[in-house]
Amino acid sequence: MGSRPPVLLGVGCQLAPGSSPGVAPGVTCLLGLVLLGSLPVAAAIMVALWGLAFGAVPVAWSTWLTRTVPDQAESAGGLLVAAIQLAITVGAAAGGAIFDLRGATGVFAASGLVLLLAALLIVSAVRLRAATV
Repeated sequence: MGSRPPVLLGVGCQLAPGSSPGVAPGVTCLLGLVLLGSLPVAAAIMVALWGLAFGAVPVAWSTWLTRTVPDQAESAGGLLVAAIQLAITVGAAAGGAIFDLRGATGVFAASGLVLLLAALLIVSAVRLRAATV
């Protein structure tokens, strides 16, 4: 991977230029949960597959950090953890506020909108990076 980080969407698609695209196990699990979520065994299998597919993401981030800034890996790791914790905190606070205003449907609509905007931002950044390389 060199010094370029892999761009991972929440659905498991790797979009970094020059890297092999993933199979998107997250999409499979997500659709499986939507279609078969009422069946406990199917739901358990989908959640287990989701965990297996994304269990490597923190390891990949750590590996990227140690390769990118080997002399500052501990500081970079601390910043990564802080950024993740901030995202969790902001997401929980915003989700709670939206739930109070619009209920569970509002939370799902807002999170879907945020996911769509994030995916568009990632795809546009990857295309810009590919165009300049």
